Amino acid sequence: MADLFFPQSVLDDWVAQEKIQLDGTKLVLNGRTFKLEGAVHVLKCVSEDKDPHDIVHRVKKLQELQAQGADALESSLIFKEQAYEVDTGFIGHVEEKAISREAVADAARARQIRRTMSIQIDSAEMKEALAAAEAHKKKEAEKAAAAAAASAGAASSEGRMRPVAKDKASQDAARIAAEKLARDAAKAQAAGAGAGVGAGAGAGGKKTGSVPPAPAAAAPAPAKGGAPASGKLTDEELLTNFLLENL
Repeated sequence: MADLFFPQSVLDDWVAQEKIQLDGTKLVLNGRTFKLEGAVHVLKCVSEDKDPHDIVHRVKKLQELQAQGADALESSLIFKEQAYEVDTGFIGHVEEKAISREAVADAARARQIRRTMSIQIDSAEMKEALAAAEAHKKKEAEKAAAAAAASAGAASSEGRMRPVAKDKASQDAARIAAEKLARDAAKAQAAGAGAGVGAGAGAGGKKTGSVPPAPAAAAPAPAKGGAPASGKLTDEELLTNFLLENL
């Protein structure tokens, strides 16, 4: 802290208001101690318009001025045959308290402890932030993988369960072909039965008392899918059933 100039008039007011404490050459102000030394604040040169010694508006110590032959009396100063108007007072030198080595060491240790704790706190916060970011990234990756797996499974199931489209015209054609095959088979059975009866009558040469054979029964209607209700399926019938089931 720089030295301060305390005018005598200001000090008198502070003493009256008990704002300061004076102890010999020491002044205590706001907890600070100043060592006082007599001085003057040069206000203006009275004997000439221009100051030949360049001390106006300066604070000069009385001891230094007196060493150079100056003479001060209340608000007047004679310096090197020039008259000046001055404001008397004191220069206050701030007294710094002596600091022990132990105090310096304690302060250094305290600063180091604060710095270390700050670094540790910052490191912990950084680790927590990195861990949270990594967990969030892992969770997002798991969600994406689950969504991809579900999408792939749905597409696969849809492909396996997709029904085979059947054209109505193809179904009608297969049904008509099955019915025709059934009618042809019935006619063939009827023709075979009639031929057997005729052959038996010609071989006997006369009628016997046997009961005439019953007329051939109509061929049974084919079961669902074009197959007969009974009997072994022919190749044509198997083909017809295949067409009905897959077209």
